Amino acid sequence: MRALVAIAAFLAGLAVGYVLSIGAYIVLTEFGIVFDRDGGIGMGFAFFIGPLVAIAFGVAGVILVLRRKRTEQPR
Repeated sequence: MRALVAIAAFLAGLAVGYVLSIGAYIVLTEFGIVFDRDGGIGMGFAFFIGPLVAIAFGVAGVILVLRRKRTEQPR
């Protein structure tokens, strides 16, 4: 059961991390902080920064869930 919860936490972390990364790109370009004429920054966010952030969020999700599961008292 712990493995299934850990896998679900990893997948949820992947999704949240990638969505937040793309959201950060949208905020940076829409508010004029960064000018992305040729789309290079967008490609960097989509194929490099996004997956890195997603993996970091996935690992963090697994760590949080397993740490919480370990501290719960067995019934």
